[in-house]
Amino acid sequence: MNEVQREEKFREWLKKYKNLSDSTCVNYSNRLKNKIPQKLKAINFRENENSLYTLSLQELEQINLLFINNQYGLQEWNRTPTIGSEALNSLKYLIEYLKSNNINTHKQSIIKNDNKRQPLNQILYGPPGTGKTYNTINKALEIIDGVAPDDRAEAKAKFEEYKKMGLIEFITFHQSYGYEEFVEGIKADTKDGEISYDIESGIFKKISFNALISNVLLTRDSMKTLSYDEIYEGLLEKINKKEIISLELKTKDLIYIVDITKNGNINFKHNGKTKKYLVSKERLKKLFDFFDTREKFISISNINDEFRDVIGGCNSSAYWAVLNYIHQNNIEEEFEEIDIENMSTKEQEEIVKKYLETKNKERSNKSELKNYILIIDEINRGNISKIFGELITLIEPSKRIGADEEIRVKLPYSSDQFGVPQNLYILGTMNTADRSIALMDTALRRRFDFTEMLPNLEVLGGIMVESIDIKSLLEKINKRIEYLYDRDHTIGHAYFMSLKDNPTLEELNNIMRNKIIPLLQEYFYDDWKKILLVLNDGFIQKESFEVKKLFESIDDDYQDDEKVKYSICSDFIEESYIKIYGKIES
Repeated sequence: MNEVQREEKFREWLKKYKNLSDSTCVNYSNRLKNKIPQKLKAINFRENENSLYTLSLQELEQINLLFINNQYGLQEWNRTPTIGSEALNSLKYLIEYLKSNNINTHKQSIIKNDNKRQPLNQILYGPPGTGKTYNTINKALEIIDGVAPDDRAEAKAKFEEYKKMGLIEFITFHQSYGYEEFVEGIKADTKDGEISYDIESGIFKKISFNALISNVLLTRDSMKTLSYDEIYEGLLEKINKKEIISLELKTKDLIYIVDITKNGNINFKHNGKTKKYLVSKERLKKLFDFFDTREKFISISNINDEFRDVIGGCNSSAYWAVLNYIHQNNIEEEFEEIDIENMSTKEQEEIVKKYLETKNKERSNKSELKNYILIIDEINRGNISKIFGELITLIEPSKRIGADEEIRVKLPYSSDQFGVPQNLYILGTMNTADRSIALMDTALRRRFDFTEMLPNLEVLGGIMVESIDIKSLLEKINKRIEYLYDRDHTIGHAYFMSLKDNPTLEELNNIMRNKIIPLLQEYFYDDWKKILLVLNDGFIQKESFEVKKLFESIDDDYQDDEKVKYSICSDFIEESYIKIYGKIES
């Protein structure tokens, strides 16, 4: 298909499926052929001004990301009077058109970051104090926005904003955490002395549902189903309240409402007549589905013949009157303004159910993905089999909703069909001092990408506490730990970061006494000889027992001349720190 043919087909698609006027279609096409190419060249993103109709789907999605991330101020430009927000809309529609017609298709990207591909499942692992939890903020922002702000305060504020929006959820695994909290469980509730048991969704199920909902493109078919039911029920409500007692016929005469049956159908009669005419909700729905736009409905020339072709014999004038009311109150014209994420949970569940029942290639997805992130701190402290259960398979990229090998399961309590969407990222942290990767659950280990985070000595460069070089101090301590134990139990730079703003000996002593030494005690199981090897005798002192002063008399069998006791020194002096790594040469 050449450029001219693609433009022609696209404009036909806009008129048919987006119900746009001829003039609007011309404007949209102009944005794709002229305005957007000119802007892209002006910002040096492209070298030419070739029409966007000549580009591949992948190239169009890259341009779409520029708008989404507001790079080069494209969102402000799109809102200028000369563009009238039509640039982004035309681009989104073109992408949607290509995908819906399987033209120039490719695997849809599941990331927004052009600079660095982010795996769907990843774990940051390393010794304590290496900034694993700290860096989850940057990682999350990179996944959502493509880049994290350099300013830490700005990054944290953005992170908290996304948490409030529900794009990010943060949990910590522990030994008692289970499937019921993570996926779904039955919770007891007491009200008015009565105990009820309700199925409650866990955090993983909730964020998976929200991520999937955000990806579903609300098609006209699903929208009509909702609007028909809502408008019809609204009509019944108005009839019951006597707000509507008649409807207008095609002849401009009125047909009067008699009553509503127990099945929700409506009885009518003509003015001055006694015979009733029933309008069935289900048969009316068939007409609504067939005459699915206002234009089609208005273009009906022979009511009797055209209605009979759809639902058989009927009182066509009565059906026309109700269908006319529904079309007049339909929300097709406001279709693009309706956000599925703001609908009721029941409506969302119905749409998701219909979406999942649709074949993969026939589903309608939004052209731009909104990424969601579940951060699991201390992921290795939980019992993975107990927490994930049968869902561990579903987090694999190839098994997610929309993938070629998509898998869904029936949940045990709610019986809901459940799958993991492609725009949900799972970001875990793991302290290697608690458990090494080799000892992790195998099922978890092979489904995650692992990023090692070791102590970063460079961030401590230049920090001096009097004459103590903090970088050299930690470097030597970690080398000794690695020799005596392993590198999984080294000490992270984060423990010493407070010295950047408060480089005092008092603060350093506090860190050493209350953080570093207790950590070494844990590492070496109170083997004070090894702790002494790591820190020297300026922090740990040993003292021999004076047996004769302890006991009035003691057998030789109980005496041990080599037995000593260890204790932490009452004061840490500057020279003791310097002695760990050696005197700095001037």
